[in-house]
Amino acid sequence: MDDILSQLKPLLLKIGLAAVVVGIVLILYRHLMQWYYRMQDRAKPRQVDPTAATEAEDLEGTIPLATRSSVRKWKVSGVEKTSGEDTTWYIEAESRANAKVKAELKGMIVTAVERAAGEI
Repeated sequence: MDDILSQLKPLLLKIGLAAVVVGIVLILYRHLMQWYYRMQDRAKPRQVDPTAATEAEDLEGTIPLATRSSVRKWKVSGVEKTSGEDTTWYIEAESRANAKVKAELKGMIVTAVERAAGEI
């Protein structure tokens, strides 16, 4: 029995060492592939989403309060909570988000907010 164990020890040691080496190689491969894909993403030109907001007011927190223009009219569409009817309201507010909050406070579930026609 001791004879068999003495013969198996070097074999088991070699197998264990090989397993450790394979594990390290796999970990390095994974990290290198992540680095490679990050570099590929940085090299690609960013595509602009055509549905993204283009106006400064649409990007919250980008305009300092001192430079914001005065109150504007916003067309707020949605559903009235009490009756369940589709409705459109025109609300005066400083920003799109402000118009949405005002409509929600008055009892509307807001689905869309856009500038009223004629507003610059």
